[in-house]
Parts: sequence; structure tokens; C-alpha cells
Amino acid sequence: RELTTYLKGIAVILMVMHHAFGNPQWYISSINYAYLAPYVDWICDFAGFAVVPIFCFLTGWTYYLRKEKTLNYSLTKIVTFLIDYWLILFGFAAIAHFLCGYQLTWSEIGTEMLSSTHNIMLFSWFVFLYIEIMLFLPYFAKLTQNYSLKQYILLTLGIVVFCNCILNALTIYGLKKFFVYSAIEYFSDYIPIVISAYLCAKYDYIAKLAQKLQSYSASWITLSLLFPIAAYYAFKPFISTYSSVFLCPLYIALLAAANLNYNNLLHKAVLLLGKHSMNIWFLQCIFFAAATREVFQEYAYVMQHPLPVVMWILFLCTICSGTVN
Repeated sequence: RELTTYLKGIAVILMVMHHAFGNPQWYISSINYAYLAPYVDWICDFAGFAVVPIFCFLTGWTYYLRKEKTLNYSLTKIVTFLIDYWLILFGFAAIAHFLCGYQLTWSEIGTEMLSSTHNIMLFSWFVFLYIEIMLFLPYFAKLTQNYSLKQYILLTLGIVVFCNCILNALTIYGLKKFFVYSAIEYFSDYIPIVISAYLCAKYDYIAKLAQKLQSYSASWITLSLLFPIAAYYAFKPFISTYSSVFLCPLYIALLAAANLNYNNLLHKAVLLLGKHSMNIWFLQCIFFAAATREVFQEYAYVMQHPLPVVMWILFLCTICSGTVN
């Protein structure tokens, strides 16, 4: 449990870095980080390995470890997740309307609730992906109960090919801009990572790999934590997100082999961020979304220098997350 929470903490730190300095198009007129311009693409792409794939991997990994793999369990998780998301959404909608002068319509609130528009909750695209994954997993678990590893791989390839055939058909008929296209595209991109995690839990791959890695020195393991990130950039031009199918378990195994002292103050802080990671994901929207950034973004960048800015945003969102909970 500590390891998975710690991983969420790492992911949310990198997510805030990615959002705060990888997308200058979101800056209001008073914010400028021109000296980071040569590195914007690198910062923006970094989340490709470290953020969404880690959350997807942990979803598949922890799902297998649950004794209850039923549709009722998935629906309970989805409802809990949506209630948390909607509480923040409605709070931000009120703030956007009354403090930021943003003109809201009921139809827009409805589409934001389903995460098909993102003027208030800019980073909520993951909401529908999470629903898709949780609805998929109980049927996947039941269908593949007696599958061999080869059958798992063939099924995963079949899902990806089938999804891409649908995407091509939608493109031909001019439906690429529709919400259904994005929903299928995200599912196709990330479901192999979820299945990879499910298999890692089923066959105990991560624990076995971590045990082998522990024979190496602590300094070598610490240095090796950089390898999956370097490998992601090496593979990215060829297989993009799918490289995380292999890199996520390697990174988690290296982290497990490092035998972190979770009582260390720094590690405790990362665990705290991990505990509130999903709320932080949503709460940071207030600084970047079109409906609220003109009023609130300057408060996120009050520290001016990049590292303090990231720490300040994380601090504010963690405090607010405690209030939401």
C-alpha cells in the first residue's frame, strides 16, 4: 500500500510540473517563462511515461489484488470517484461564475460532468477513461480467468486493433472531433498498460524482479531509476505510450528494490501527496482552466522560480484536498 501511494505521489509531482511549465499556451499575460522555452516539449512529454500510465498501471495492478472483481465493485468505485469529481466541479463552477465572471450554461455543466468539455475542469479527460477501465475490468477478469499468457497477449492486441479500426472508420466519416472518438482513442492507448499491470499482479512479476534487483547495490538501484525515463524517450518516436507497458513495471520494481524508508520526512511528504493525488489532479485545474485562470493563475506563480512554483501548487492543492475530504 505504501509503495502504490508513493508512486501516486511521484506521478502527481511530475503532473504539476508538466502542467505548470509544459503548456505556455495556458499562461495569462502576466506569466512568462521564456528561458524554459527550449525545454517546453521535453517537460510536456514527460507525463507520457510518468503520470497517466502510472495511474493506469496502478488501477490494473490493484484491481487484480482485489478478491471482489464484480461489476458491483466497479460501479461502487465509479460512483465514489464521480461524487468526488463533481463536488470539486460544482465548487469551481460557482467560483468561475461568481468570482471570475464566467458565463455558465446548464448544458456546459452537464458536459463537464461527463468530462466531454474542459473549460472548468481542464484535466478531467481522465474521468471517462477511468469509467471505461472500471467497466471493462470485471468482464475481462471473468473472461480471462483460465487464459494463458499467450492468450492474454493476443486478446490485448485484438482489442487495440479493433479500437483502431473503429477510429479509422470514424475518421473516414468525419467524426474525429466527436467525444466518442476521444473515448475510444484513450481506451486504445491505455488499456494495454492496465492489462500489463493485471498480468504483473497475477504472475507476481514485479516482486520477482524486485527480489533479483535487490542483489545490486543501493546506489546502482537509485541510478537505475533514471533508466526507464531515458528508455521512454528512446522508444517514444516508435511506440509512444505503449512503451510504458514494459517501463512502468520496471520502474516500480526498481522502486521496490530500493527499500525506501517511508519514515523519512521527504518520503512522508510524497506519501501525503499520493494520498491526495486524485484531488490534486482536479484541484490544480483552477490555475489553468479557461474559466478561472485569469483570476487565480497569478497566485500559483507567486514564487516565480519553477521548483518553488511546483511545490507551492502542490501545497495549496493538498490543503484544499483535506478540506474537500
